[in-house]
Amino acid sequence: MQNKMSVKLLLWSAFSVFYYLGFTNVFKMIDDSIVQNPSAQFYSLIYIALIAHLINKYEKQFPRVCSWFVSLCGLGVISTIVLVKQNKPLESVYSLFYLSLYVALPICYELIRLIASKMKINSEQKK
Repeated sequence: MQNKMSVKLLLWSAFSVFYYLGFTNVFKMIDDSIVQNPSAQFYSLIYIALIAHLINKYEKQFPRVCSWFVSLCGLGVISTIVLVKQNKPLESVYSLFYLSLYVALPICYELIRLIASKMKINSEQKK
């Protein structure tokens, strides 16, 4: 059991790195297109929904813990490491914007899970 959990933590850590890297690309897209498209911030919600869908689809044992781990590790820990390496202040990591992003993935995961369970119930009722 302990070996399986350490493998899961390793997978979640790798996924957290990809979550962070994806968010940096999403932020660059938003910055590049904000002048022409004021609703470009919606891209971050689409990205969070995609990650929540992937967690819901592939993590069967501890999906709720996985969503919190990926969110906090991916945005909190890795952002802190990158900012320290670049000698930049850590104030942005504790800003209201980042704090809302920390809870956005777990909330979006719960919404995706709820929608998936409703769709499953509806498809069973039609049979």
